[in-house]
Amino acid sequence: MFVGLGNPGREYNETRHNVGFMSIQKLADHLKVKFQKKNYALIAETFYANKKVVMVMPQTFMNESGKVLPQFLNQYEVPCQQFYVVFDDMNLPLGKIRLRRSGSSGGHHGMDSIIEALGTSDFPRIRIGIGQPAQAANGVDYVLGKFSSSEHGIIDDSTDQVVKAIKNILNMDLEDTMQKFNGD
Repeated sequence: MFVGLGNPGREYNETRHNVGFMSIQKLADHLKVKFQKKNYALIAETFYANKKVVMVMPQTFMNESGKVLPQFLNQYEVPCQQFYVVFDDMNLPLGKIRLRRSGSSGGHHGMDSIIEALGTSDFPRIRIGIGQPAQAANGVDYVLGKFSSSEHGIIDDSTDQVVKAIKNILNMDLEDTMQKFNGD
């Protein structure tokens, strides 16, 4: 199960906080599947590399992302080790992706919500760097802001890398994918 984090609604399309949604939408496009609304989430299902793949975009706001996920983990019988969250990270340079087996929320409120809902932080994640705001900028305004025209190409390349990383996870495993995609 691959979960992209973001905020629902047109006003949040293409914002920094929605790179998780953008990545999962791109994955669904590559796998030629459409999303359907189910219980406060958009869900797409398919098979790839002889594995069932479930893609989820919670339709709650970012800070409540965890509310809908336990029901889907139970419904699809997905163990936490096969539950991947894709989200933005201000602590990574713009466009950099990082895969981790587990870890803290890093101050990301969507991840805080998921960790609280699941009662564990022991699940893999794919972080996408959105960079830091200028010193005078407000962090909330920054993550809810849209990418500049010069940033769009970088983020488009990053979401392509996320799709390649997910396909690699499905064809190989997380460890192999971390070695390939976490390089500096």
